[in-house]
Amino acid sequence: MACVSLLIITGAYRIEQIFAERSYVLSMLVPELAEPAIAYQGETFLLAMEDPGTTSSRTEVTTPQAPSESVPTPPPAPAENTDASQPKPLPPQEQPQPQPQPQLSDKPQEQPQDKPQENGESGPNEEWELQNAINDRKNVLREMRDQKRELQRTCAQLKRLKNVTTELAACTDLAAKVAEWEGKIKSWNGSFSQELRDLMDDYRELQVWEELEILRLKANLPRELNQFFRDYLRVEKLLKQKSFQKIVGLDWPAITAKFGEIKALHAEAKACYEAGDLQCASEKLNEARETNYPGELEGSLHMLRGLNDMLRQVKDPDVKTEVQSLLQPAIDSINTGEWRDGRQEIESFNQELNQFLQYIVRAQQRKRKAPDDTMQRLEKLLDKYGGENGNPPDDNDKKGFNGPR
Repeated sequence: MACVSLLIITGAYRIEQIFAERSYVLSMLVPELAEPAIAYQGETFLLAMEDPGTTSSRTEVTTPQAPSESVPTPPPAPAENTDASQPKPLPPQEQPQPQPQPQLSDKPQEQPQDKPQENGESGPNEEWELQNAINDRKNVLREMRDQKRELQRTCAQLKRLKNVTTELAACTDLAAKVAEWEGKIKSWNGSFSQELRDLMDDYRELQVWEELEILRLKANLPRELNQFFRDYLRVEKLLKQKSFQKIVGLDWPAITAKFGEIKALHAEAKACYEAGDLQCASEKLNEARETNYPGELEGSLHMLRGLNDMLRQVKDPDVKTEVQSLLQPAIDSINTGEWRDGRQEIESFNQELNQFLQYIVRAQQRKRKAPDDTMQRLEKLLDKYGGENGNPPDDNDKKGFNGPR
């Protein structure tokens, strides 16, 4: 009876803890997304937070189907890379939004000399001005087609959100205005250039691109804020696993402090969004992911864990020391918060260093000692990628160029 009572009490405590975690996760998500999608995100986070020892197996479940056609299914959190020798793919970057491109007007014709005309008829100079205005009209109509395409996509995104009735109406109204002015400018067939230019100037006063950018922010920010928070939680979970805490040289207090700064920036961005200041929310979010995006640290940790696991199997202390000196600059970058630089440094030598360590480990298993050419191979690596006894890598090496072997 005592054991049964203890199990009941433990289960009740765990259920209470799960509900508390779920409430925290949902409170950090932007509520404009559909409720079924948010509920699915919350359940995914709870599965990832339950037990560090079983997280990797539980998070690789099949993604459920979307609840309905009108509710978009959020992208599933990427599964943990089980291949330590390959860098973990970074979270997909947001697709860049097309921006208005400056239109180059056709080369104006050589302006003829003005000649007085009888009966007030237009002369050669007016014909030249009219031809230039017609060429400008082609550029304006091309810009309108781009605007209509972007408005159609943005309005479709707004329809997937809730509590955006005003923004959706503004998007629809702006698309109607663009179509109306397109018809006016396209159907103009006058004989005076100033009439056409006045018509195009009146259209430009609508500032369609500026209005469209505001609607884009409203449509994209909820998804971007929630995606950033999911990435943050996923990497925060990795920091608690012992296999990552065993990596030599990492300053975990400094990394944890940097994570606290990122979390605070995300909270500020979310507060700006909820207050209606979309520009502030966008700036805070960009600041949070500019150099310290959680995915940058995630890729570095997976590569370092794979190298660290193989390095522990090497018996030669000199080899261990030299390899650690090669890793140290990248580790220092991670400790100081320059996660992108650290990831790029590790990627530059990750493949060759993996091959070198695998060569030593296989040779040790056969001969029970390091092969004779170990130090010679290691010196080549140090000369190519740097370290205490080598030269710093050049630009091609930082990009992952391995060169001839």
